Amino acid sequence: MKRIFILLLFFNYIFIVFSEETSFQNKDILAKFNYISTEIKSKNPGFIDEIYNYNQSDPDYKSLIDFLVEKAGDLVFQNEYDYASKIIEAVLYNNLDNTQAQELYLTLGEIKKKNANKEKLRLEKEAEQERQKQQNEEALRLEAQAEAEKLKQAQAEEKQRVAEKKALEDNFQKNLDEKQRQLDEADAYETSIKTVGVKNFSYYTFLYPGDFFYYTSAVNTLFNTGQKKENILYGLAWQGGINFNHPLFDINLDMDFDYGFLGINASNSKNINYNATFSIGSPVLFIPLTLRLGFLYNKYLYENNLTADMAIVSMPTALVGIGLWDITFFHRVKIDLAFDYYLVSFLTTELDSSYGAEFSVSVRLFSFRKLNIYTGISTHALFLEEAGMFESNINGKIGIGISYNE
Repeated sequence: MKRIFILLLFFNYIFIVFSEETSFQNKDILAKFNYISTEIKSKNPGFIDEIYNYNQSDPDYKSLIDFLVEKAGDLVFQNEYDYASKIIEAVLYNNLDNTQAQELYLTLGEIKKKNANKEKLRLEKEAEQERQKQQNEEALRLEAQAEAEKLKQAQAEEKQRVAEKKALEDNFQKNLDEKQRQLDEADAYETSIKTVGVKNFSYYTFLYPGDFFYYTSAVNTLFNTGQKKENILYGLAWQGGINFNHPLFDINLDMDFDYGFLGINASNSKNINYNATFSIGSPVLFIPLTLRLGFLYNKYLYENNLTADMAIVSMPTALVGIGLWDITFFHRVKIDLAFDYYLVSFLTTELDSSYGAEFSVSVRLFSFRKLNIYTGISTHALFLEEAGMFESNINGKIGIGISYNE
């Protein structure tokens, strides 16, 4: 059934083609010309195939071929070279001996060649114009880039110039400020030298609730029968002073009072130690060295002279010495050192020499306006020498103190 259907379609197609050819050949020549003109005007691609298949038995065949060549010539004048070439190629395929078609074919070839040359020149010109355009654009870009670099360089130079100018101005102003500061400091220093007031004075006091005494004497065996003894006492101590601070010199008056009254090793004695020291130093020195001048009084109290175990039970003496005062660390810790020689050594034949030393450390706990609170430890040692033997008194204490206007 399927094969019968395909055969029917094929015979139907043959019938249609044959009918069209028959109907075209049966038309009069004017109708044929009109048909050709219409097909060429519409540039129907299928019409070219019809030319290839023209039946040379058509009585109007020569006239139709000539008409096709004529219409192709019209297309040439209309610059429709492609469609005209297709028509001429189809005509020559159908009738190669047609002289007019050959001439027109050659003419079209020349026209196409000229047009190809023109197109080539046009494309080359456009390419050259595009290349020139790109060169111009590149030149403009490079010029713009160069201008941008110049502008950037100029801006950098201007920025550097402004920075250098500002640096010079700042340095100049800094020098002026430094000179002004030096002048102000000099004025303040001069004023501080010439002016003395309450602000030059400071005061302090310490109370030591823990004061421990250790004393012993080898000298006593020369004067009293018995062996060398060692005694330990517990007591209380107080310290206070007035300081005068000046840009050129510092003057300090320091007073200490120690009282040992409780024997720890069953001693029946007591000890009183009092000293007042006047010291002077200068802030202009690179070390806080002071010269000391003062008075010391050390006394032992016994129930009776028979129980005395120290050779010298009472010693009032003037003293001279040196010290390192107010050595400060971290703005909170102060250290004081001193070494004194007791002048009583020159006034009695019972002593070859006598001297003492002090050491104290204080730590500032906190400050409130002009008031400072401290805690500290301190020790004082007294040494007496006679005939190569020593008598010593060493005390150590811990306490708390305050200072004002320091």
